[in-house]
Amino acid sequence: MAEENSYSIQYARDKSLIMNFIGTHWKKDHILAKNEELFDWQYQDKNKDRYNFLYAGTENEVIGVLGFIPNTQFDEKKTAKIIWLALWKVIEDKYPGLGLRMLFKLFSEFPESVIAVNGIDKQVLDIYSRLDFKVNSLKHYYIVNSLHPTKLIKNPKYGTMKYKKAKDYTLERISEDDLLNDQSILPNIFGQYKSYVYIINRYIKHPFYRYKIFSLNSKNNVISLLIVREININDEKVFRVVDFFGEQWTIELLPPLLQALIDK
Repeated sequence: MAEENSYSIQYARDKSLIMNFIGTHWKKDHILAKNEELFDWQYQDKNKDRYNFLYAGTENEVIGVLGFIPNTQFDEKKTAKIIWLALWKVIEDKYPGLGLRMLFKLFSEFPESVIAVNGIDKQVLDIYSRLDFKVNSLKHYYIVNSLHPTKLIKNPKYGTMKYKKAKDYTLERISEDDLLNDQSILPNIFGQYKSYVYIINRYIKHPFYRYKIFSLNSKNNVISLLIVREININDEKVFRVVDFFGEQWTIELLPPLLQALIDK
């Protein structure tokens, strides 16, 4: 068993250390082990000449990594800060307790920020609960195209959600050019952690994915936004909603409007 003082925990300044570790200890063909451009876009902190990755290492090897994505990565002027935990992997059999030490190190670096994580493995649920994280479960909902049967749905457990009639509402696409050239088309519906600048940098300027932006409108006023990515799988298309901006109650207006959109 290695002693704690036999390794150090520090910010990564050499991305190759992290990328090599991911390819060796996480997944051989992981995109972050191969694509430097995506790695830079998602994790490079240009203001501090480092990457948003903590790593633990000895003189000879990297033994653990902990990635994180601050909302200020996409809008540095946001004063309300949230840190999203990302890839977290350590060689626990040789260095027991290392993963928690890295997490506590991150906590100490951002004492005034909200720390959050999405899509975690069941094996670490107990860890987050013991650390007083508020732990909950996400449900997945889907709408199928009524004109074309799909073979993609594996678990029909989730699929029906309560919705309100959307007679006086419309769902309209906003073009990338309109978003880039006229900030005034979007109202102040972003809350304290995200912004117009966040949308542009996180979605419109993404180096690989192309996102579609839809607005939910009432009497020509934008009341909420959907960020959607079109995915092609086995000759079928999926509209995946990846982000939402606006009042939560307006989500219940979306199902019939989305149904009409995918049927069209």
